[in-house]
Amino acid sequence: MIVFGYMWHECVTLEGRFIILKPLSLEHAPALLEHFDLEMVQYLSNAPTEPTLEAMQTYIGSLLSAKDRVNWAIFDRASGKMAGRTGYVRINTKYRSLETTTWIFTPFQGGYANLESKYLLIRHAFEQLKAVRVQFRADARNSRSCKAIEKLGATFEGILRKDQIYPNGVIRNTAVYSTIDNEWPEVKRGLEARLYAAGISDAKTKS
Repeated sequence: MIVFGYMWHECVTLEGRFIILKPLSLEHAPALLEHFDLEMVQYLSNAPTEPTLEAMQTYIGSLLSAKDRVNWAIFDRASGKMAGRTGYVRINTKYRSLETTTWIFTPFQGGYANLESKYLLIRHAFEQLKAVRVQFRADARNSRSCKAIEKLGATFEGILRKDQIYPNGVIRNTAVYSTIDNEWPEVKRGLEARLYAAGISDAKTKS
């Protein structure tokens, strides 16, 4: 039997056909610095405020110290380069729910990095952790992120008005989406069809 309080916070390597998700660490700070993008980080609630190595290390440190999240670095198999960071947030083991969060570096946007990383995270949540709900949230102004979530097959649930205030004082309305366990088989087929032409996944999980 899975002991939820332990397994849900365990960061294992997740492997797909195109990407590998490895546990995030401070050694990944230079890659975050290389791909620092003001347009993208404006939508991160605890975004690094300046493009310095120290700021990136502090940012990663804040992610790793949070008790309700698990963090991965996204690596592109073809190039071996880091393509972004992703993870689980708002983990609620009592209600068997969690949320995903992702920052894809600009050169890797529009490709398979976001799609396969989400696929691996959602599959791990439903099939290994036995979650009943996976949630997705995005700044309602961030149309790119909202469209990407919709393409995952997630259901739009509504807007949380004035849900959050960024460090710069901007007040955010948050778009909320979700996929629940009984929807997962159909969502999985759709994701695998997009990722792997035959609709059959050879993505593997290492524990």
